[in-house]
Amino acid sequence: MVQPHPDDSEVVDRGFLFFDGKYIERPYVFYQQGSEWYVNEYSLASLDYQAGNKGQPFPPDRNQRFGGRNEFGRRTARSTNVGRRPPSPDDRSPVDRGVRDVQSMLHSGGSAVCFAGFQPVTFDRTNAGAELIQRLKGGGDIKGTEMEESYKIGPVSEQARDHIEQWIASYEPSRAFLQNANPELKYLSWVNNNTQSVSESVLRLQRWSYPLTLFAMVLVVLGFGHLLSHRPSESDQGDQRAKRESDRLFRRSLLLIAGLSLLDLVWTILASQSGTMKELNPIGSGMIDDPLQLTAFKLFVTTMAIGLFYILRRAPLAQRASWWSCLVLTLVAARWLVFNSMFLS
Repeated sequence: MVQPHPDDSEVVDRGFLFFDGKYIERPYVFYQQGSEWYVNEYSLASLDYQAGNKGQPFPPDRNQRFGGRNEFGRRTARSTNVGRRPPSPDDRSPVDRGVRDVQSMLHSGGSAVCFAGFQPVTFDRTNAGAELIQRLKGGGDIKGTEMEESYKIGPVSEQARDHIEQWIASYEPSRAFLQNANPELKYLSWVNNNTQSVSESVLRLQRWSYPLTLFAMVLVVLGFGHLLSHRPSESDQGDQRAKRESDRLFRRSLLLIAGLSLLDLVWTILASQSGTMKELNPIGSGMIDDPLQLTAFKLFVTTMAIGLFYILRRAPLAQRASWWSCLVLTLVAARWLVFNSMFLS
């Protein structure tokens, strides 16, 4: 049970903190009494901290060295702060910096391991931290090089590294640790799988961008050429020659509708999986996460529309509707070309 602490304490309700081999339950309350730091009821005075480089003082300004000038041009007295740096976080004591680094890592969801006589060691959340939690839970492994890369608080001695590795190998997880470790590992596994899936989708989109662009350019040129060459009107219903020409153009519209719809489907799935677009269509957005369902829906709707157009091919309204459908899909394909050109090198 965490006891009441001073008002200037800082509470961290994330991450994993281990002190002398024991998992400390959240929340972590950091507070200071005199010059000594505490987390919950544990004193951090036994930890070892390494001082960092505080840097060199700023060179004094010439006017400051001999006294500056006021707004009336008169020389003022020499500044007492000549050559001193402005206060910065690096001016804090090694202990303060070490504790703040541990707090920062816990705030980000990472892990911190503290043993008396050794420097605190921190592990980021998604890389070495995930492997640390997995190993402490049971299973997995952490290599020395991976641990070395995860150190955030200066160099760690070989003795400290051996001590931590021995502790990891012999750790017995508590119930409180498992209650927090299981959902954490589940979340990190989801993040890792999602990141890997997005990376594969980006590579897949890059592989298909060139052939899809060529296919789209051909369809856009054919589509605009078809749309500009003829537009259905009542005069098309006159003699037999005009009707045959109208039927030929009508069938061409249907073929272009099928090809442009297929192009839009493939490009929508690839772009959505790679995270480069967001589907605004409320119907499509509900199925965008399931490519098979979206493909089946798109093919069904397109096939039904083309079939309905063909059955009503003699009706002037159907011919005009097919022309406008071809126009809309051609503009959509042109938009895909513009969109994709922003990602092509």
